[in-house]
Amino acid sequence: MADPAIKYPEFLSDLADKLSALLVEEGLARERAQAIARRHVDAVRRDWGGLRPYVPMGRALDNDRRDAEIKRRWNETNARELCREFDISEPHLRRIVAAHGGS
Repeated sequence: MADPAIKYPEFLSDLADKLSALLVEEGLARERAQAIARRHVDAVRRDWGGLRPYVPMGRALDNDRRDAEIKRRWNETNARELCREFDISEPHLRRIVAAHGGS
C-alpha cells in the first residue's frame, strides 16, 4: 500500500495488493491502481468490518466457465484433448456438450 504510516490489517493489505496488481495488469498506472484499491478496501472495511462473511469457493462459477470454454472449443473430433486438458472423463465431456446444445 502507498502510505507506510497507515497500518492496514493483513487481510485488508493483501486484498488491496491483489486488487492493485490486477488493475496494473489492466493498464492502470501503479499509483492510480493503488489509490483505487485503497478506496475499495476502505469500503469493504466500512461496510463489512467486524463481520465474518462467508466467501464461497465459487465452484459452480468455475464449472460454468470451464463448460463454456469446452463448448467454445468443441469440434466433435477433440474429445480426448479436451478431457485431458480439463481433467474430466469423456462421458462427462459429452454431458457438458449436450447440456450446452452441442452434439
